[in-house]
Amino acid sequence: MYKVSSDHYYVKDVMLKYFIAIVFNQVNEKLTTELGQIQTSLKNALEELHHTQAENKISSNLAAALEAERKQLLEEKQTLMAVVENEEDSENIKELRASCTHLQEERDRLQARCHDLEVTLDQAHEQLGSQIQEQQQVILYWKERWQQTAVSLKNTEELLDQERAQFQKAMNKNTELLQDCEMLQTENEELCELRSTISRLEDENNQLTKKVKELEQSNHLEHLHRSLKESTGETDEMRELYRELQKSHETIKELEVERSDKELEMRKLKSENGSVLRIELDACRQQLELEKSRREILQCRVGELESKLAAERRGQDYLVEIQSSVTQSQSLERLLEKEREAKKQKDELIFTLKEELEELKRKKSGDFKASLEEVDSELMLVREELQKVWDMLKTKDSELEEQYHELESARDQYTECSTEKIRLEQLVSSLQKQMEEKEQAMKHLQHTRLEKSEMSIEKSSLELKMAAMQDQNGKDFSLNIGSVSHNELNSPTGCQNDKSLHQCSRCDVFLQQLDKAIKGCQERNVELQEQKNQALSSLYQLQDILKDLTKQTKVNEQVAQALQTDNETLKNQHRLVTEQLKGLFKEKQNLTNAYKKIPQEEKPADDWAEKSRLVKNLLRSVKANKEQSKDKEDIQEDFPVPSTEVTEKDINKLQRQLEEKSEKISTMASEIKMLKEKNESLMKAKLRFQQQVQQIRSISQPGREKEPTDPVVPRLSGKSRNLHEAESSSQGSLTGTRSPEGSWTDSAQSSRSPTPINTSAIHSPLRLNIPGALSKNWRGQTEGSPLSPRSHGEIEGSGEGQGPFTPRASALLSPRPYQPRKTM
Repeated sequence: MYKVSSDHYYVKDVMLKYFIAIVFNQVNEKLTTELGQIQTSLKNALEELHHTQAENKISSNLAAALEAERKQLLEEKQTLMAVVENEEDSENIKELRASCTHLQEERDRLQARCHDLEVTLDQAHEQLGSQIQEQQQVILYWKERWQQTAVSLKNTEELLDQERAQFQKAMNKNTELLQDCEMLQTENEELCELRSTISRLEDENNQLTKKVKELEQSNHLEHLHRSLKESTGETDEMRELYRELQKSHETIKELEVERSDKELEMRKLKSENGSVLRIELDACRQQLELEKSRREILQCRVGELESKLAAERRGQDYLVEIQSSVTQSQSLERLLEKEREAKKQKDELIFTLKEELEELKRKKSGDFKASLEEVDSELMLVREELQKVWDMLKTKDSELEEQYHELESARDQYTECSTEKIRLEQLVSSLQKQMEEKEQAMKHLQHTRLEKSEMSIEKSSLELKMAAMQDQNGKDFSLNIGSVSHNELNSPTGCQNDKSLHQCSRCDVFLQQLDKAIKGCQERNVELQEQKNQALSSLYQLQDILKDLTKQTKVNEQVAQALQTDNETLKNQHRLVTEQLKGLFKEKQNLTNAYKKIPQEEKPADDWAEKSRLVKNLLRSVKANKEQSKDKEDIQEDFPVPSTEVTEKDINKLQRQLEEKSEKISTMASEIKMLKEKNESLMKAKLRFQQQVQQIRSISQPGREKEPTDPVVPRLSGKSRNLHEAESSSQGSLTGTRSPEGSWTDSAQSSRSPTPINTSAIHSPLRLNIPGALSKNWRGQTEGSPLSPRSHGEIEGSGEGQGPFTPRASALLSPRPYQPRKTM
């Protein structure tokens, strides 16, 4: 059993070693491919450096050759001067001297001409600087003008709002007056109805008087006959009827008092509101209808009682009722007169209000037309300025779109970094779980091994005890037999020696087995410790990677937040400007509609042009610009041309020399630009390679410190080391500095914020396929690994000869090949 278990553990150890070797081979292959790519890029950079060094050598050789030619020319000049000094008497020498003097004079003239041209160039530069300053002042002026126009627009909007409010108030007053007119018309109609009712009542009263007279004449005689008979029985009924008539008179008086009170209230309320008058008139109508109904009821009662009452009593009561009706008619006539007077007053008020409205309309029409013309002129100017602003906004929109694309790229990178971070955290958690499981398995194995060793020791001790017991039993048996025969006394000693020898051989075997088991346990412990150290080193590396990723994600978040704030501010400005434009166009449409409705009067353009402040300011600015342009033209005309007394040949020579110098200067400038571009590209490539080398060193250093058996990244050659040492000195001047707004800016690059660095491209070499538990986990990782599709693309690209970087990262990190530009 012990051999079977040891073989099983040995097979497991062999499998683990095999898988670990495969993993480390793959890691080594990846690192070697990455290092090969880095070395190729470094070789390209070295080739570019050699190319630049060769160019520098060529330029230095050219300079040395030119210096040698200069020395030769100086020597020839000295020899010629010596020859000239020796042969002073010859005529050629005189001619040469004359030509030399002439040439010296020409040289002096040319130098003077060059000096004059330099002065003119300086003056032209100064004029350009002054023009630039003037343009900046004009820009500031127009900015101030734009602010003034915005303020004036706000003021005009406020004035328009005030005028609208006043117009609405006037319209409300007109509506109230129209309502009052309608109320008066209704009141007139009601008064006509009342007059018709009063005329009807008067006719009824006349008819009743006639009937009363006839009844008096007919019933006078009957009353005289019946008075004596019914005097006793009818007195009670007459009293009751008299009481009822008194009650009716009292109710009529109360109604008259209420009517008077209501008339007073009507007068008060007529001055305040017209709607209340309608309500009161309705109430009065209802009361009149009630009174009519009561009158009809009373008339019916009176008609019934007239046959019963005596002639005298009936006549007296009827006369009293007629008097009351007459008083009521008089009171109604008074009410009608009062209402007529109130109507006249209201008509006068309506007439005065109409006159005031007409005057206001006349005044407002003139002011409104003038204001409309001013607003139209100002709106035209504002429209022109707004078109300029619209163009500026379009440019800003284009910039915003670029920034938005950059933001999208940054967001994509941030999402990739976050996914990679999550993946690495999952890997770390899985590795920690695997480590815990392995530690538990190790503890369990150690416990089982200790138990097995104890069991084997106990077994061996029991076997020894059994052997000792057997030896003792054999001795006793030999002593018992020794008394029988003396020859057999020596035999138990021989057996004892054999048994002791047998016992020693068993002990040796057992001790050897124990030594082997102890050595195997020690070796396994060493291997497990090595595996544990490797797993811990990988965990530390992953933790470092996670820290770097968190830092870079924070930086990307800050950059994204800054860009979002900039985009939001620009969008808000764009929205405000669009809203202002919409409001202005709507106001213009409303004004045009109102202007079409109002009768237009032909006015010259000078009337409104002189009134508006904006037009005055524009005219002033235009005049000032014209005056400045005229002054500049006068200065250019009056600028004194330097006096030149040179022939046409000299002028042609000077022009040729100037052209040659300008060509030389242009060639030198182009060469300088080319050299600057080369230096910039080389410095950028150096920085990128320095970052890569530092990352590789930071990866390799903790592995070296913690575990010496880990696969170390192969070092670069001596040239690359020297290059790195030379480049590390120039790193401080060109390292990126972070601005307080959160955007990264390089000192050698432009002021515009670059796109954020792809973090996955930086940390892609650190994607280690750390071993899992067993072959099943390895197959799961190879078939469906938790890596992102980007990492799969990197692994495939590394197999095909490409680097593990993304296309964007490769564009950032790969040095551009040297391409000299053609000088036109």
